[in-house]
Amino acid sequence: MKTTRKKTFLEQCQDRFPQGWDEALRLVIGDFNVLEPAHTPRYRFFQTFEYAFYESLRVGGYRDAFRTLHPGALEYSWVGRTGDGYRYDHAHVSTGLAAALRDCTYVHDVRTGDNRMTDHSALTVSLALSPVAPLPTTTLDGADAEASAPS
Repeated sequence: MKTTRKKTFLEQCQDRFPQGWDEALRLVIGDFNVLEPAHTPRYRFFQTFEYAFYESLRVGGYRDAFRTLHPGALEYSWVGRTGDGYRYDHAHVSTGLAAALRDCTYVHDVRTGDNRMTDHSALTVSLALSPVAPLPTTTLDGADAEASAPS
């Protein structure tokens, strides 16, 4: 049942992702529990549909942000009890966003540090973009940031 649920989820995602070949700025980021086909080490228990999902992003015009910037790096965002590492967490940028990609790194401290928050490493993506319009912001107490800014 778990495998069927995962396969159905990945198929639904794949069906709903817009193509990434145009100039639209799209970022697909998340923990899909899939590996890139060339993942090192290679785990025999991963199924064809899992690798196919990852590959469908490339075929659809998206680039793996981390792999684009770090072609040979061995990074793992999740490590099992046996010490086996997996790069489960991914960020993929559309063709239109690829030129703005500046950095993509894993932050392992949230998984490995003394104040561990999760069993997955965080993933950061840095992009060089100019905002189209300012976004409304608030202060920590909920006040409008512009209204509370000193003159």
